[in-house]
Amino acid sequence: MAAHPNYILHYFDFAGRGEPIRVAFRLGGIPFTDRRIAFPEWPALKATFPLQTIPVLEFDGKKLSNSNSILTFVGRLTGLVPDDAFLAAKVDEVLAVLEDIINSTFPPYRAAKDEDKPALAEKLTKVIAEYIKKLEALIVSNGGDWSVGDKITVADLKVWSIVNSCIAGIPFPQPGVLDGADKLKKVRQAVQDKIDALPK
Repeated sequence: MAAHPNYILHYFDFAGRGEPIRVAFRLGGIPFTDRRIAFPEWPALKATFPLQTIPVLEFDGKKLSNSNSILTFVGRLTGLVPDDAFLAAKVDEVLAVLEDIINSTFPPYRAAKDEDKPALAEKLTKVIAEYIKKLEALIVSNGGDWSVGDKITVADLKVWSIVNSCIAGIPFPQPGVLDGADKLKKVRQAVQDKIDALPK
């Protein structure tokens, strides 16, 4: 078996969009360099990345940007993307909805003035709750024990990440957003169990 390339994942030193990718590597048993960039380093490094954003996956002189693109690529390496074209598209569908949740809430909240954040958090909590309700219905309709069918996929890793953020109140407390989201919470716990079973 050919050796894997030297994969280097560039991201900040927190979970965020990078953590599902880290977990995909770990679940697949593929070694990678987890380069965690401190915030003071970022201004000097920003221009070195193709879209001036991270995460970025680097290997064999190549760079791949965009968290969902990287997650799907690593998922293909690790068997976490279905071979069936339609099921793979359903995985993409879930990833896209989760990214919509992030993009519709995190940037406006972080850009808001401190005095405006409480009211905005209340408004955005309702936005998140509506997305969660629709996502719950979607993955229930997909059937199976996971977000898409009967096998764990990268969609589940991103579900795990987003549900963790909701539970932790990141970037702001979101009371009640997971009420009734039983399948999402079940998927989150199933992913956590797999992570907990990995060698330390």
